[in-house]
Amino acid sequence: GYYKRIGDGFDAPGSWGRFGNWINPRGIEVFGGSGSFAITKKLNLELEGATGNYRAFRRFGAPGSDLAYLRGSLGYQLSRKSSISGEYERVDYDADAPGGVNRLEQYYNLRFNHQLSSNLSFSLLYQFMAVKSGGALELPGFKYDAQIIATQFTARF
Repeated sequence: GYYKRIGDGFDAPGSWGRFGNWINPRGIEVFGGSGSFAITKKLNLELEGATGNYRAFRRFGAPGSDLAYLRGSLGYQLSRKSSISGEYERVDYDADAPGGVNRLEQYYNLRFNHQLSSNLSFSLLYQFMAVKSGGALELPGFKYDAQIIATQFTARF
């Protein structure tokens, strides 16, 4: 498990986490946990969840929001060098009062990974993303869906 309390004024170099599309979150206090389970020799399940508070705009007098995070992945090893996975991620901000952040992000991923050598890999991703926001801090409210295809080469030295 983990506990994160990151002030709204914290801004340092590095990487200290991610919730949905928010990299290096600030103004949060959350408790969470994660686990990985081998269902069979080739099938693996990964789960992560967190719950807490989002208070990044309190210095402006805005109310906070409850924060709930859920991520799950089911991966299958096709061969020694290739795998596929299906993933789901959900980030839910529920405003404590009018004017707070009220937002829902959902991500559905299909991913193919292939290890080209001991230090070079290739990944192909298809993602469906659905985001809905209605909080007063983000006027006007919006809802959008997107489909993304991405490739990635990774070299490790």
